[in-house]
Amino acid sequence: MSRVWTAAVAVLATVSLFVSLTRPGTAQPPAGIPAVPGRYQTQALGSNSVSTVFVLDTHTGQTWYRQTLSSSTGWSDMGSAKTHPEKP
Repeated sequence: MSRVWTAAVAVLATVSLFVSLTRPGTAQPPAGIPAVPGRYQTQALGSNSVSTVFVLDTHTGQTWYRQTLSSSTGWSDMGSAKTHPEKP
């Protein structure tokens, strides 16, 4: 019977130690607000040899793209939704 009590006490001590270590302490500040998307968003499409990367400025709507072709030089400006409104 003594072994059963020793095992039970060991299990309870392990569980209480685990619970006390996994809970945040009272000195820790509360969790921050979730991260919001950054100002610049990127999207890459295609394969390794030929792909296109798009960059969007979420504040202005300005968009640029660049292709990974050997003849491609620099970024191309696609404008923004303000300068190119949707057609009905």
